[in-house]
Amino acid sequence: MKRVIIVPASEIKSFPGLTVIARGGAIAALIGDSFVERSRKSFGSEEEFFDGIALGRADMNTFATEEDAAAFASAKIDALNAEARRVEEAISRMVPTLARKPPQVDERVVRPRRLVGLSMRG
Repeated sequence: MKRVIIVPASEIKSFPGLTVIARGGAIAALIGDSFVERSRKSFGSEEEFFDGIALGRADMNTFATEEDAAAFASAKIDALNAEARRVEEAISRMVPTLARKPPQVDERVVRPRRLVGLSMRG
């Protein structure tokens, strides 16, 4: 049984024992060994499974073969990179719009007044 994790490419060295199976942009998919006991099938409910993940007793993405793991890793990286491009495009469309609009000033904002004649010394 194999497990796959997706990490920032800069963090690959933080996972000794796992090897890069796919890479794209600033992210990489790492593959390593797992056990049936750490897979979704071994837990009675989704809640128990996610608790197991949180506690480090389960692997989120497990596969029977390395080929299945590689297919998942490639598809996941492609999907994540596509979403990153959509976000970057949305931001770039907003930037020119924001640059044209002057900042709105709320005239109701009360500015603090300087107090004259009061001393902090007793």
